[in-house]
Amino acid sequence: CWFKGSVTNTANHKDHRGTGGLIGTIYDGSHANIKGCLNSGIVDVTAYKYNQKTEKEPNITPIAGGIVGWVKTDKSSVVVKDCLSTEAVKVDAVVTGGHGAVIGYSENVNKTEVSATYSTVTPLAGSKIKGKIYQMSEADITGYKGYQWTVLDFKNYWAVVEDATPIVKPFASK
Repeated sequence: CWFKGSVTNTANHKDHRGTGGLIGTIYDGSHANIKGCLNSGIVDVTAYKYNQKTEKEPNITPIAGGIVGWVKTDKSSVVVKDCLSTEAVKVDAVVTGGHGAVIGYSENVNKTEVSATYSTVTPLAGSKIKGKIYQMSEADITGYKGYQWTVLDFKNYWAVVEDATPIVKPFASK
């Protein structure tokens, strides 16, 4: 899977605050297993209410992630493996509930597992997670270096692209 476009959330309700490139919110008791996915798109969240003087006031605490926005409640879980995020998450709010290039926020560290996942932008995650997201510069994973310097699964998911970061295989031209 590859998120390459843009998603914008002008969050105006507490239940609409999870925004993600691939998954916005994983709700009560839901589970997701995300493997071999790329985020090179823009996740943009604005969360304000305006008073009568048109001054910005906190409305809600938005949560946004390049791959997954919000893992909501202890009953939900997510596994993110062998993924790459190359675009920053933009949050315009007085208060943020958490945002990150891979995961915005998880309510249960032990049910949010991440492995063999990389990002060229920060912050990596808006909350604690189980596992690790590796930070690398775009130059360090461009072209053949992505194959050399990461543990991304090039056999099953990824393709080397000259002068670009790795992309998921179904989108690679031969």
